Amino acid sequence: MRKSQKIYFHTQGCTANVYESEAMAGMLAKVGYEIVDSINSNNDKNVVSKSQNANSIMQNNILPDMIVLNICTVKGNKTALDAMKQFHTKFVGKKFVITGCIPKEAIAEIRKIIPDASLCSTTNMKSIIEVVEETFAGNIIEAMSYKREIKVNLPRIRKNKVVGITPILQGCAHYCTFCSTRLVKGRVLSFPADEIIADVKQNIADGCKEIWLTSQDNGTYMLDHQKITALPELLKEILSVEGDFKVRLGMMNPTHILPVLDKLIDVFNHPKMFKFIHVPIQAGSDKILDAMKRQYTVEEFRTIINKFRQAYPDITISTDIICGFPGETEEEFNQTAEIVKELKFDVINLARFAPRAYTVAAKMPEQLHGRIKKERTRIITRLYREIAAMHNQRWIGWQGEVIIDEISDYSPDGIKTWNARNYAYKLVIIKDPNNEFSLGDKLSVNIKRATAFDLRAEVVGIAEKYPDKINTINKIDTTSISTFMSEKVVPDKLENELIIVN
Repeated sequence: MRKSQKIYFHTQGCTANVYESEAMAGMLAKVGYEIVDSINSNNDKNVVSKSQNANSIMQNNILPDMIVLNICTVKGNKTALDAMKQFHTKFVGKKFVITGCIPKEAIAEIRKIIPDASLCSTTNMKSIIEVVEETFAGNIIEAMSYKREIKVNLPRIRKNKVVGITPILQGCAHYCTFCSTRLVKGRVLSFPADEIIADVKQNIADGCKEIWLTSQDNGTYMLDHQKITALPELLKEILSVEGDFKVRLGMMNPTHILPVLDKLIDVFNHPKMFKFIHVPIQAGSDKILDAMKRQYTVEEFRTIINKFRQAYPDITISTDIICGFPGETEEEFNQTAEIVKELKFDVINLARFAPRAYTVAAKMPEQLHGRIKKERTRIITRLYREIAAMHNQRWIGWQGEVIIDEISDYSPDGIKTWNARNYAYKLVIIKDPNNEFSLGDKLSVNIKRATAFDLRAEVVGIAEKYPDKINTINKIDTTSISTFMSEKVVPDKLENELIIVN
């Protein structure tokens, strides 16, 4: 029966969520379910929904038997709930499983929208086969308890054949007053280095050219074992793996960079490391950072950025900023604007403060009006665009190698375009009027133009064509799916249970 049952994944949020969707799809494919990457609704048989990844083969007239919505609620529940409403309206009578970061307070709202949906939280993602089987059998499942699992080196179906996502830990070490991550994902659980390395090797064997190391805070790797220098050591081991690939290190909080700053900077000298860091500042005021319980100062953050830039002048710096935290004065907001001017971030993930249930900040006095948060967000956005546009001009005239890692949404005059990355992980837009390029190709380019968000290049030549090794999501050869599934579970007071609701 399984082979005739089709399942579609819709994924929101961070790289860790993308990995978990890939892994859940891989586990389900191994036991016989068909994973599809494009769908028609039973309300509109003539419209194929936009694929989550344009690199996958589009299949027309596919009506899935089940929709798995892997949701993100880090900035609030609205986006997730809106997606549920949209999918439930379009796919009447289909089975639904909600996965990802599901806050306990959202369950009642989910039930109002999709009363018979099963729930499988991020800490229970390895139970997805059981949840899906029970849901198809007509049971409503809630796998919502807190389970500490090793979630690396799992079977998977990648959405992008040249990008291998490797998680190195789950959970968070802190209770920032504005954030619900610790409440949803729990405390830090670092994954064993040997399983991480095995996962990286499998990615490379499958033809991945970029290895993305991901978690809620990569800087906390092995903090649960009191090893504060473990991340640089892990990176060195990964970089010693044979193969043609580059490593993108995901987000690290400043608190955990400081003890290993010099060691990290040394590791970044390796040619396989993308010269890219993602370090959230959140606010430019020490008073606000203290209210957020961020455990670092603006000066400490400045030290990190300046030291990396001193070692690697072209490094790409990504950061996160929250506008309108409770009690943030005009002067304190201006301090954030000044740090944006001073440090000239290449990427800013900007958010208006939104109170999250059960967080300290949600109960703080002096909550700011929405129009103030909106205006402050606009100011930072305008400032960033002006600075980034000027800052990127330094790349004009640069010649070098890039790797194509995504089809671009930017399509001037209907010409096919690609997203590529150079050694600093700068986004480079490539036009392909003759359809001669493909994912994974390495090109020699000359940067002709720069915007606030990307670089526009002229192709000088093809440095290396990508050998097409990997099957797409719609043509699954289960022999190409990683066969190892870790069964390791770290004991905890709360063990997982599949609760049948109905």
